[in-house]
Amino acid sequence: AVGLPSAVSWTDVKTDDYTLKPGTSGVVEIALEIPEDTPPQGHYAAVSIEAMPPAEGGGQASAVAGRIVVPVLIAITGDEESPTWLGEPTFDRSSLFLRTDGQYMARAEISNGGGTHVGLTGDAIIEAIDEDGERQPVAAFEVPNGYVLPDRERLYTGAGRTTLTPDQPYELTFELWTPAHGRTADAEPEIIDSIELVATPQVELAELAACMPVEGDLQASVPLVNEGTVGVIPEFRFWTEDAAGTIKTKSRSTAELLAWPAETTTATSTMFAPTEAGEYTLVAEVAIGADEVLTTQATIRIGEDGNVPSCDMAADSS
Repeated sequence: AVGLPSAVSWTDVKTDDYTLKPGTSGVVEIALEIPEDTPPQGHYAAVSIEAMPPAEGGGQASAVAGRIVVPVLIAITGDEESPTWLGEPTFDRSSLFLRTDGQYMARAEISNGGGTHVGLTGDAIIEAIDEDGERQPVAAFEVPNGYVLPDRERLYTGAGRTTLTPDQPYELTFELWTPAHGRTADAEPEIIDSIELVATPQVELAELAACMPVEGDLQASVPLVNEGTVGVIPEFRFWTEDAAGTIKTKSRSTAELLAWPAETTTATSTMFAPTEAGEYTLVAEVAIGADEVLTTQATIRIGEDGNVPSCDMAADSS
């Protein structure tokens, strides 16, 4: 990884190439030679494995059919009290997120302030809070193991979804263990995060803006303001229409956006600009959950008297 101690010079891939028949597997041998004066901390490399299509006539193939990049994570251990080789995972934030199918999923963002990578796995636990403040279990999802690198952040997701009651208060708890310490009945989690929230999204769209990244293209962007205590995973659509309401061009924001609570998230998408000069309506539509749809629009002019700046000019003025 860029900016992290490299182990590339230590690695020697012993397996050059071989043929895998359908339904079979193979082993790639990697030798490591670690210098004696290496300080205790994490070191990193990656091995790239390329699949080559069969060559016609028995010759050497030249096209790459696929590639797998395998990370190599090496922890040089030292004194147990030394912070240089111990990972230090901490929660940055966590929340439940409402999907467009009406179900919620649990996610947490974790950073590592230590000197080596940390693997974390555990559970995301959802409990309903009744009028007396008592907790009632709703769902518990396994959090699959994943490594967070030093000075990096990683998003962890509970492997499941559930429906929640609107306006009902809940408590979300992440309990995560490191594989080195193991997860047993009497073992304490490595890190715990617990938050209370209400399962009612409170979001609104801000001002819709447009610019032209290149001639003939139109880039639309709109901020989504989340003032609630739960996150949402919105689905955006953008289009232009003429004075008669006929859709001229359209696009969809394909990247998954996480609208965290108490934050503003901007969706951006690029489409073809209308080919004829004139005035058009640019529309942004966002689906929140299974039932709520928000819409905003702006008037744009295409042509010599157009009001859509280049994206470079829009960025300079912001």
